[in-house]
This record gives sequence, C-alpha cells and structure tokens, in this order.
Amino acid sequence: MKRRARAPFPLLPSTFVLITFLVFGCAGYHGGGSGSGGGGNLAYCGYAGGIHYVQAYASAQTQWCIDPGMWSVHPDVYENFFPYGDSVVTELQALFNVSPQGLPLTIEVKQPFGGASTGSDFGTGITVTGDAYYTSFTNPATGQTVAGFWGYLLTLHESINVWTGVISGGWPSDWWADDRSPFPNSMDYHIMQDIGTKQNNSTLLAAAAAQHERFGDAGQPGYDSEVGLFDTLYDATNTDTKYSGFTGFEDAFQLAEEDGLSWPNVSGDSSYTGDNDHSARLSEYVIAYLQLGFVAGSDLTQPVFTTDGVGTLDTQITPYTVDPSAVRAVATAHCSIRAAAAAGQNTSSQLAALQSGNYQNAIATGGSEITCPGECAWSALSSQCIAPW
Repeated sequence: MKRRARAPFPLLPSTFVLITFLVFGCAGYHGGGSGSGGGGNLAYCGYAGGIHYVQAYASAQTQWCIDPGMWSVHPDVYENFFPYGDSVVTELQALFNVSPQGLPLTIEVKQPFGGASTGSDFGTGITVTGDAYYTSFTNPATGQTVAGFWGYLLTLHESINVWTGVISGGWPSDWWADDRSPFPNSMDYHIMQDIGTKQNNSTLLAAAAAQHERFGDAGQPGYDSEVGLFDTLYDATNTDTKYSGFTGFEDAFQLAEEDGLSWPNVSGDSSYTGDNDHSARLSEYVIAYLQLGFVAGSDLTQPVFTTDGVGTLDTQITPYTVDPSAVRAVATAHCSIRAAAAAGQNTSSQLAALQSGNYQNAIATGGSEITCPGECAWSALSSQCIAPW
C-alpha cells in the first residue's frame, strides 16, 4: 500500500522522547498482556531514527515496538489493540496457509507520519503511524463515528501485504495491490468482520462496516469495482463456485504455492519491479488459480474479472485484454500435471514450463479420473484432467 499524505501533526523533539523512555520505561507496564508485557516491566525493542523504542507487548504472534513518546501519552489506547494484533496474525496464517519467517510480527508504532507500510526497523513486520490508534473515522453511509478505525485498518492492511508477499512477490499491481489495493481493501472488511464477531467487539464490527462503505458499496462515491470483484468471490454461491468465503482464497494460494509459481517469472512483464507488475499473462495466471481455488463451475473471466475492470480500470498503465481461453489453458496445464504426477509420471519439464509462463507447452499426458484432483474435472472425451469450467 502506498503511504498516505503526511498528517499535519508536529513531531516530538528526540531529546524529549529519549527522556520519556528513560523515565517512563522504568515505571513498568501496567497492562495484563501475555509475553514480556505481562511481566511488569517494559522491554526494549531497539534504537532507530534517533528513538529508543519500547517493547510494550510481546507474544508468539506479535511484538509491539512503540515510540516512547506515543506510549507515554496513550498506553491504554495501544493496549486495547494488542489482542487484535494477535488475532490478525492467527487469521492470516489460516487464510494463506503460510507464515513469514521471523515471527512474531513486529508492529512498529511511530510518531504521526500519516500512513503505514510493510517492513519495520525491528524484524519482519509493519510500520504504522501512531495517531492511527486514537483517531476516528465516520462511516460515510451511516454517519457513525468509529474510534481507532485507522488502527484496525492499517494494522490489518499492511499485514495482508506481508502475507501475500510470502506466497509470491509481483502480484498484479493494477488490480491486486501496490498501484491499487483491491484485494487487501476487500479482505480488510471481511477479516475485521470475522475477528470482530469472534471477539464480540462492536467497535471492530463498526470499523469493518465503515471499510465496506469506503470501497465496497456501489452507492458510495468511493466504490471500487475491483473491490467488488473480490467481494463477489467471497460471497459466491454454489451456483457460481464450489466454495465461498476464505476457503476459496486459501485453496488458490495453496495451489499456487505447491506448483512453485513466482508471479514475476510468469508475467512476461519486461518493466517488472517489486511494486509494479502487470500483464495479460500474469492476470490470466492469477485468474486461473483463483478459479481453481474456488472450483468455478463456469468461467468467471468475463462476467466477473474483466467486467469489474481487470486490464482496463487502472488508467496509469496501457490497457490489456485477458483471454479466457488462456485462463482455461493455464488451469488445464495445472490439472494435467497434477493428474499425471499422481499416476507416477515424470512431469518436471511440464511443471518448469508452467512456472516460466510457457503454459502452452505445459500439458502433461497420463493420469486417470482417479488421479484428477478435486479442483479439476475429468474429460472422458479427451481422457484428460482439465479445468472444471
């Protein structure tokens, strides 16, 4: 996610921050959290940017490294978010079926700078503007004011970006994340709603509803049709796909990971950078694996993906056209390789072709209806395991 414009809040002088740490840091942590926070004394995260950061909380899931000037003024506010941070990690581990190296996830809370990003000064993690946790946002549809909205949102949003990067870098920057952020903007709503329900947290549920109104409500001026795309997949009924909710995404990520796919290797995008990857071929691959994960009964390329803007909505790139037959061919290559490998065939050359973006030469022979995996379909006519649509 791109950083937001810098917030108009003055920074505390570094000398004041250091004095605050030396005085308040010895006073002890007064919350009841687990890990180092619950032991009675603040721990120390480290020194960065002229600031000695306190470790206000640590568990197996997260450590919170907070600017001491922010912690000294708002300790109760930050404490309220510690269980939420742990739940974010637990939810994302289940959703993506992987974890980044270097957990616990560091949540670095800085003096107000108006945004958030992946990465931290103290290990695998994210960095969030400190005022996010005590400022409010008003739901544009209902007028309800949600305290701490940006703290809920930015903590989750950047954590989602960390997890997607574990699966592979180079997700489509025009319709997944980076240039635009439809996938995390949709998942923010659904995951906040899920955690809020589990924790019986009415404020978090209100934050989830407000996030949906920001981008997912077609009646609001901020509506993003590609956020609507991911909401459509999440809410799909059995007439569209076999799975809905988080399950389809979980399976799609797992299939791509098991096939050893790296999006930069398949994209054919000569201008690829870490935050800029877009091409018809890349989108065809990602759409194919999403449809495999959800076990689409009919092709969703045109009625969902391209209709909602894939290839055309991002005006900062040259428009491109997604070919439904290519989407189907990518999926069929995956299916044929899985079926043949399960039957004992050597599929290394076909898998290498699939991994390099050469899906046209990735069809494997062999296999049977018994070895054809559940995300695929067996064609008796061609005696081949193929895409299910």
